[in-house]
Amino acid sequence: MASKQVRILADTTVDGIGYKANQVIEVDEKIVKNLEGAGAADSNKEAVAYCTTELGAKVIKHADEVAKLAKEAKAVGDEAAK
Repeated sequence: MASKQVRILADTTVDGIGYKANQVIEVDEKIVKNLEGAGAADSNKEAVAYCTTELGAKVIKHADEVAKLAKEAKAVGDEAAK
């Protein structure tokens, strides 16, 4: 499924990862619909552009953050198994 950039409007958690207002994340379109339905994000191009150009927000790739979290969890599990 395609991904889309969104401006986070209110502090929210997606797949266990916390995001703050005015961050821009790139996520799966299915997640975008859920976030927008909850009033937590805006995928309007102008909203995203405002954050990236005016506020200097960097685009965070949600899939990368999920992978990083999974890797950290695996490392903790491996350490606990020792």
